[in-house]
Amino acid sequence: MGRFARHLWLLLSICAPCRVWAQPTVSPAAAAAFEPARLIHSVLPVAPHLEPGDQIDVVLVLDVDATGHVTRVTVSEPGGEAFDRAAETAARQFAFAPARMAGRPVAVQVTYRSRFVGPPRAAA
Repeated sequence: MGRFARHLWLLLSICAPCRVWAQPTVSPAAAAAFEPARLIHSVLPVAPHLEPGDQIDVVLVLDVDATGHVTRVTVSEPGGEAFDRAAETAARQFAFAPARMAGRPVAVQVTYRSRFVGPPRAAA
């Protein structure tokens, strides 16, 4: 076996187990039976002061239990302390129709983007 073939074999033997771990563990039938959580009640955040033309996004990860209640809010992409706090406070008041797997309610994580938009810029 040549030097290149040995290195290739070594590389593949190291990486092959990684590919197995990355494979989804949900069967196609189970994936088809999944219904995502659906937002049924939202609250607008109280926006901190924004300058004209400003736009701030805060991305949250919401833990939603099997009854549709938000149990935890994590800021995954902050927009600044005041904006993060406003988005988090509003998201804690959200209500969801629960996600379902094969007809049974299940807990899930939902990614939610809260966008704060300042007033339009004055015409020049």
